[in-house]
Parts: sequence; structure tokens; C-alpha cells
Amino acid sequence: MPVRKIHCAVCGSEFEHNHPDAKFCSNRCKQENKYNKIRGDYRSIDCRQCGIEIFTNDRRVKYCSTECHMVSRIMQR
Repeated sequence: MPVRKIHCAVCGSEFEHNHPDAKFCSNRCKQENKYNKIRGDYRSIDCRQCGIEIFTNDRRVKYCSTECHMVSRIMQR
């Protein structure tokens, strides 16, 4: 395959690669892109256990604290 010049999707630096689907210049940029997808923008959510409003940039967060998470797990049993 011919070597192509590509601009990194994260940092914008130009790099050469022979794979047609290459998007990132390094593993660091690839991991940063993955982290940014998980992180997202800040948003307001209510704790699933106690209802307190919390602000987070992680879409995986559902509870305001470890204590609320553990109480919720105990109550599910």
C-alpha cells in the first residue's frame, strides 16, 4: 500500500501511514480520543440512591458516592 500523509484527529499533527483507516499519530492520541469519548461534557444527574444532584463529565457515573452505590447494591439483593 502507498504511504499517505494524514492529520491526527486529536492533535492535528501530520504523520505518514500506509493503513487507509489510520486516524491517530500515536498511542497517546488514540487513548486521549477514547478517554474524551467516555468523559464527554459536564452534565447534571440525580443520584440513583439518594436523589442528590451531582455534576459529572463521566457518562458512567450513576451515584454521588461509594456509600450510595454500596447501599443500592445491597438493596438489589
